[in-house]
Amino acid sequence: MRVSPFRIDFGRVEKNESLTKAFTITNTSSVELAVTHVEFEGADGSVFSSDITDMIRLAPSKFEGYRVTFTPTEDKIYSSRMLVHSDAPDSPFKVDLSGLGGDVVSVGAVSSPNGFLLGSPAPNPLAPGINLTVPVSVPTGSDIRIEIVDAIGAVRSIAYDGNDPGETLSIPAQAFDGLPAGLYFLRLSGSSSTGKHAVLTQKIILR
Repeated sequence: MRVSPFRIDFGRVEKNESLTKAFTITNTSSVELAVTHVEFEGADGSVFSSDITDMIRLAPSKFEGYRVTFTPTEDKIYSSRMLVHSDAPDSPFKVDLSGLGGDVVSVGAVSSPNGFLLGSPAPNPLAPGINLTVPVSVPTGSDIRIEIVDAIGAVRSIAYDGNDPGETLSIPAQAFDGLPAGLYFLRLSGSSSTGKHAVLTQKIILR
């Protein structure tokens, strides 16, 4: 059995509104298989849902399209992992999900209206043992925290925690030690001395 795509990014969706995207389940075997249920991992799993609510049977070599929906309830970055359970030997099948709720600056954007900036990280994709460089600009006197977050929303490493990091931040390769290849987010959370706040994100692909 195969589930595709293996990553779905919903982009920005306004709070309490919904966006639906499609995915496909293919029975690659020579026998009938059953999809038993779908679940969503992580603290953000509750904002994702699927139209698979009952057992589904797929004949050999057949495929069907289904839907997954993202409905954010807060201004934040969301990530989860959809697990498609079946009676296939290699079940469950995993699909990484991500999305941005409300006023969070979208993945790929580099600045916020109140003076925070998180530039495009390089190199990206990132190979093991290589330092990551990212342009950063924040209002004077700001406290910032830069985290490496995985596809289900778990913080896997703290890349920086302090103030006034300068114009270019070098994140050592050790910050990614032990992380398997895949999709991650570089997330900057900042607060200025005048009460301004921002959350900025960039995607990182680890090889």
